[in-house]
Amino acid sequence: FAAPVGTAIVAPADGVVVASTSRYLGEAKWGEVVAIEHADGLRSLYAHMDKRMVREGEHVAAGQQIGTTGASGKVTGPHLHMEASRDGGNIDPQTLLGNLQANATRTALQRLNASRAH
Repeated sequence: FAAPVGTAIVAPADGVVVASTSRYLGEAKWGEVVAIEHADGLRSLYAHMDKRMVREGEHVAAGQQIGTTGASGKVTGPHLHMEASRDGGNIDPQTLLGNLQANATRTALQRLNASRAH
């Protein structure tokens, strides 16, 4: 998600922070990273952050700020890299975030529609 540096990042659901580091998986390319384990095998990950505001082992609540967007690690500009998985398999993060299309730019919607046409 493209976003200015310093944009708030919030937890999509209650959970426990399982990673809060600048060396995720032993590598610096991810920059500042937070990963959260949620209920029912759900895990969310946030990378290239400017600031991390939670520590490993900390319990977080849905809507709690966990950090801010940035351009840390190997990037070409400020943004939020978000991943979601359930029981170890990747899932579409939109299932956690609701209707992202409601606030998408016209260009983003055009790209989405073009990708679905293939």
